[in-house]
Amino acid sequence: MKKIGNEKSILSTYIITTKTYALIPTRSTDHQTKVIEEDHTYYVNQSPLELIKLNCLLNGSDFTGRTKSITYHLNFKRMSPVAINKRIHAFPTHSLADFECMWIFLKQIAYTKPNGNKSMIVFKNYTEFPLPISTHILEKQILRCYAVSNLFEHMQSEPVKSHKIVTKLV
Repeated sequence: MKKIGNEKSILSTYIITTKTYALIPTRSTDHQTKVIEEDHTYYVNQSPLELIKLNCLLNGSDFTGRTKSITYHLNFKRMSPVAINKRIHAFPTHSLADFECMWIFLKQIAYTKPNGNKSMIVFKNYTEFPLPISTHILEKQILRCYAVSNLFEHMQSEPVKSHKIVTKLV
């Protein structure tokens, strides 16, 4: 772990947990991601997408396999949410190719609200987090993430016989 100034510690990598709220890209020469947790903020020397991919691998599958499965079952082709494991699900705020793409963790959201022509997430600890996307896009991503959550919970609990186990929300 590397220290910056007297406040920031930079981690070489990060394990996503049920306390992870968001992965935010940074424009720093010292780190690539700001990780927001329930009661901590970390800085990591890997991009948000690299952290998502690593944590998928640590939980038994690669990111590509997860996204192919989601596309097959739910027909989500762009900005697809991902199941890190059966309890942790996240969605991107932008295209994966966009530097501004943040990852938000579904079960940490208390509620959302408009913020001008953008949106605001209020996390379970009542921290407000502004997002540079419309409320419509945010709500669509949340619904899609719930569909992914439902799909992976069913896959874990019973054998898949058809792709009709999940009601298509969007």
